[in-house]
Order: sequence, then C-alpha cells, then structure tokens
Amino acid sequence: MNAGAKWAEINVLPLRIYLSGRYRDRRFYRAIRGILNQQHRVVSSWLDEGDEHPPESVGDRRIAALDITDLLETDLLICDTRFSFSPHSGGGREFERGFAYAQGARLWRVGPCRQTFHYLDDRVWTNWPPVIQALGCTMDSYEEYKRAALRVFFEDESKSADGGSKGKGEDT
Repeated sequence: MNAGAKWAEINVLPLRIYLSGRYRDRRFYRAIRGILNQQHRVVSSWLDEGDEHPPESVGDRRIAALDITDLLETDLLICDTRFSFSPHSGGGREFERGFAYAQGARLWRVGPCRQTFHYLDDRVWTNWPPVIQALGCTMDSYEEYKRAALRVFFEDESKSADGGSKGKGEDT
C-alpha cells in the first residue's frame, strides 16, 4: 500500500509534515517545503529563522518552543541524516524524532541509520526525490530541489576550503 493510501484510510490527508535536519541547511529544506506544500502542509517553522543561529539564551529557547508547538501537530516527521553528525551537532534532530514518536507521528528517514532509534523509522529513503514522489507531489519542482541541493553542497565545500569552523548550533 502506498503512503497516501495508508493515511487516506485514517483521514489525515493532507499530512502535516515536520522536516528535521541541520539548521544551517534551512535553504535546502525551504525548497523541499515548497515542493511538499503542493499536496501537504509542512509545519517546520524553524525553516523561517534568519541566517545566523541565535544566541544560546532566549533565541534557542524560543526556537525550541516553536519546534514543540510544530511537533504537537505533526502527522509525519521526515529526518534527514545524509549529512554526517559532528561533535558540534546540537542533537535537535534526535530530540525532534523522539518527541514526534512519543506523540504517535510516523517517522521517515532520508539517509543512513546513525543510531539505534533510527530502526524505529516507518520508511527509509536514500535521497529526497522518491520521498517527494511517495507523498504524491509532482517533480515539476525538481529543478528547484537540485538548485537547493547544489547550494548546500557548495557552501559546505567553501567552508571546508577556507577553514571555516563549524560551531555549535549547526544541527537542528
């Protein structure tokens, strides 16, 4: 049974989807959101935050509260694990996954299994295009997806080439 039919049986279409990934890759996930919003509603308000990660005090607390609010209305959480976790990762993705799981949301993963709880995922994908198709969205926006993916790749490469540091807060 395809994903759409599965949720159609319990009358939850369109899905409320939470995208979970590295904070610094928000532009990429914004492109994914634009595609998924063709058929569903992406509820990841963290994607609309500014380019700099806010300071650890009030900014982080505000974002955490927004994330919890979003997660409380989530039917499906899609966690992107394709980018390696680093010692500087904040661990937000894993908290979001656990919270969504406890709330009864479905879990999908794009990327490799990186820890024990990833085995709880309902569906696993290696990249985004099949996820987009499984959710019934058209690939007309695939060019937008490719542009966003290339921006993320080249930003990562340029930061590595110039010795840019990867500080706390790169992971959501």
